Amino acid sequence: MSIGLVLRVTYNETCELCDKISHLTKRFFAKLYQIGETVGYARAAAELSRMGYHAEAKVCMMELKKLK
Repeated sequence: MSIGLVLRVTYNETCELCDKISHLTKRFFAKLYQIGETVGYARAAAELSRMGYHAEAKVCMMELKKLK
C-alpha cells in the first residue's frame, strides 16, 4: 500500500466525519433558534395579555402557531 493511497483514504474518512459533525451542529443550532423564538413569542403574548392588550396577544399566539 502506498503512502498516497493511505493519505487519500484517511483524508476521505476525515472529511466524512467533519461533514457529519457539521450537519449535526447546524441542526442543533437551528432547533435551538426555533425553541428560543417559540419561548419569546409565548412570553410576549403572556405579557401583552397581562397588560390588557388581548388583541395583540392573540396576534402573537397566531404567529406562534404559524411557526409550529
